[in-house]
Amino acid sequence: MRKNLYYIYYVLRFGPDPAYLLRHLSKFKHRPEYKIVRENVDRFFSHRLSDGILLVAEEFGPDARVRDLREHILKTFLE
Repeated sequence: MRKNLYYIYYVLRFGPDPAYLLRHLSKFKHRPEYKIVRENVDRFFSHRLSDGILLVAEEFGPDARVRDLREHILKTFLE
């Protein structure tokens, strides 16, 4: 799971147009899997010390370009 979360964060952070990706993902709102994903995001990314934030930060490692990596990860997943 750690690598999957990291890859999602990486694509959302460095992808050429993350808003485009998110718009197209919203087309799947009617599918049961979408609800599960939404619940997992809410569960694993509810605050800066949530399990998902810690897993992604650990996998990503230090980043001199971001003052508070955990906060950045949180904002990226909650956008």
